[in-house]
Amino acid sequence: MSLEPRDKAPFICTVPLILAAALVIATPTWAQTSATPSGETPGYPSTGPLSGYMDFHFNKEAHQDGAIDFHRFVLLLSHSFSPRIRFVGELELEHAFVEGLEVGGELELEQAYVDFLLTRELNFRAGMLLAPVGIINERHEPPVYHGVERPFVDTVIIPTTWFDAGAGIHGELRHGFRYRA
Repeated sequence: MSLEPRDKAPFICTVPLILAAALVIATPTWAQTSATPSGETPGYPSTGPLSGYMDFHFNKEAHQDGAIDFHRFVLLLSHSFSPRIRFVGELELEHAFVEGLEVGGELELEQAYVDFLLTRELNFRAGMLLAPVGIINERHEPPVYHGVERPFVDTVIIPTTWFDAGAGIHGELRHGFRYRA
């Protein structure tokens, strides 16, 4: 049995409708979620085993061949052990890391810390932390800066992304004033 062109028409019209309905149903509903509770890091879920993002772009300097740079592939881990104890981790693969190559990338554990949430005003954090110096150091995802690459100031003068083992405090005071030290 073969399908004539007139027999294919209902099938062709039905498939896009089914795909559109599936996309609408599968779309997350963030509008009904509450604001980020105090002490939680925006962008990181309170529970959830794994999330992440990737970033790649095409660079072409004058008088040189263009190249695609698989800039970063980031895995984010987050888990709440209790309402007051939470873990956040970030593993980042930059520039398509290939072991043994001089011009390869790097694999780094950028963040891995435990938060001890005491009150809205005072919380403790310990582990591998991003230093709280500048917006780009803590919020260095591509939508934060304008352009393909990070700004010169934030790559040469301030060593982004600056992270190290340590401990600190953070919280939110009156009128929405947040601090991290």
